[in-house]
This record gives sequence, structure tokens and C-alpha cells, in this order.
Amino acid sequence: MAISTEMGKYLDFPCEFGFRVLGSNRPELEESVTSVIVNDFAMELLRPFEKHTSRNGSYVSLKVTVRLESDEQLRNLYEALGKAPHVRGVL
Repeated sequence: MAISTEMGKYLDFPCEFGFRVLGSNRPELEESVTSVIVNDFAMELLRPFEKHTSRNGSYVSLKVTVRLESDEQLRNLYEALGKAPHVRGVL
């Protein structure tokens, strides 16, 4: 999953950045997302996840807020999260 390099034109780094991770409604989703952010990227979650469950309960959306240092870090984070277990997409 590649993110457009255009995003960096609109952000002043370093910055606080929020995005959504979509995935299966399983406890492992939050663990997987946290592992990528904290362990793989040594980043801190600035807020607890905001979790929204789909109407039928099969999927969830997690709002994630982190501090970004560069456009490259943003692209790499999106790509890593897109490959994480139980993740269906990153917006």
C-alpha cells in the first residue's frame, strides 16, 4: 500500500498527525497497530485509540494520533501498518 508523496507538501514537520486504521474486529488488531507504531517505529501514541465498530460488528476503525518527523516516516508507517496482521486498510 503506497501513500502519495504529495501529502508532505501539506504538512509542516514535525507535526501531530491523525489517521484511521481499518481492520477486523479482534483484540489483536489494536495489539498489532500498537506494535508497529511503538516497537517498529519507536513512536508514541499521543492519544488512546478512538474505536468505532461497524454496524454488523465485523470491522472496526481505529483513530490513531502520532507525532511525525518527516514525509518519509509517514510513508513508511502507512506501508508497515498496511502489512500488519488484521489490518484491512489505512486512511
